[in-house]
Amino acid sequence: MPCAPLFGSRSSTRSRARPRGRAAIFAASAIAIGVQSQVAGAEPRPAPPPVVPLAPIVPLGLLGVAPPPIPVPPGYGHYCSVSDGAGGWAFEFGDVSSDPCGDILSRFKTGIVRRAGLWSMNGDNNVMVRCGTQKETVPYRVRGAGAALVSQAFSDNKNAKNCIFIVSPTALPIFGHPWAPMSPAMPADFGVKAGETGFNYDLFNAPWDVTAFGQSPIPAGSKAGMVDRHGVSQAHFGSAQECLQAGKGAGCLLVKPGAHAVEGAYDWSMEEGRPLLAVAPGVVRGARNRNVTGMCGKSDFQAEIFIESQVGAGRYAETFVAAYHHMIKLTSNPADNVQAGQIVHRGERIARIGNTGCSSEPHLDLSVLRTSNLTGIGHYAFQALPVNANEPPSFPNVYGVNGVQGAIDPFGWAAPKEIDPYAWKFINFSDANFPNAQIPGLTEPGAYSINLWIPGQAPPSY
Repeated sequence: MPCAPLFGSRSSTRSRARPRGRAAIFAASAIAIGVQSQVAGAEPRPAPPPVVPLAPIVPLGLLGVAPPPIPVPPGYGHYCSVSDGAGGWAFEFGDVSSDPCGDILSRFKTGIVRRAGLWSMNGDNNVMVRCGTQKETVPYRVRGAGAALVSQAFSDNKNAKNCIFIVSPTALPIFGHPWAPMSPAMPADFGVKAGETGFNYDLFNAPWDVTAFGQSPIPAGSKAGMVDRHGVSQAHFGSAQECLQAGKGAGCLLVKPGAHAVEGAYDWSMEEGRPLLAVAPGVVRGARNRNVTGMCGKSDFQAEIFIESQVGAGRYAETFVAAYHHMIKLTSNPADNVQAGQIVHRGERIARIGNTGCSSEPHLDLSVLRTSNLTGIGHYAFQALPVNANEPPSFPNVYGVNGVQGAIDPFGWAAPKEIDPYAWKFINFSDANFPNAQIPGLTEPGAYSINLWIPGQAPPSY
């Protein structure tokens, strides 16, 4: 598919700066492939607060080694969202050979790239559009298939000022199975307990009404404080009587028996020593034993590995960090486990399942952070925060990383209604609004979750 330029409203000054003949060429080329385009003048408005531009992908983290690019799977292309901070904006998308940012910037000289990444040309995408001052209480959002959906999002916002588009495919198959059997003769998932915990989309325990997700509150009339990928409440804010009976203070959060989604990660219990595998090619950003004394009623060191992966290359690359916890204590011997800075391949053994740190039985705790193309802050460079191995963590830095702005569910959002809520419900807030976040400097969290599993490679889930 060729690039499809989509230009939105501009200030009258900016409109006059571009020849009308060129505007007509844009419109004609866009309409020729079934995509609307508009260049319109409007009354000047005060410039909105500056937005941090999206920089080209560079080696991230503390180690200076770029992840080996994973080839973009067939059926995906590039998109680019540009604005000038004075009301003008442009949006363009094309196939994987296209350079929509370069095309826009060659014409829109005052533009700054705000977002760029991958979109699905045939499958479903989530699209968010943030216009004006970027401080909408409820931003525009829509989900659907292919170019028609992306074009609809443009058409619905073409008269707005200073728009930024964030596009995300709902699936991007790059992850392989995360563990191997103890014996080659056994099935990969033999002896694995599945569905014990899953991703909590209400990561900061705000009161949500799950009827918006097509689900019924449990109990009736209550507000959820933990919500799984199906939109089901896994914990609710108790009434005064419920909290009193539970021996807790007013407004307490009561986790339902057998709750699944209680954290920003998935857990699978299995025997100690089972080989743990890299889910995707990447670079090891951290491999350590972190002192978690005082965090969970235990005095222990917790084995942690962080692997960054990159899909595609350059400005349009999508980056993710897979975080593994609780393995057998890591050593400096490469024969035992991977080392910081090491390049790994999908399916390579990186460690062995263990029971270290905040853990009550041998299991894998796997979480995924998205560090590019976020709905909130745009992007950030992941770091496993330096820690003194001889001292317990200083609160509130309990996560040991520099942010969970891009926490996502690697299985994707699957509720009957609504768009992925973690992508939009928290983007206008900071850590001051979320005492449960426990991460200093947390600003504008939000990212679209993606089903990252290669078909047939996903581990069991509920």
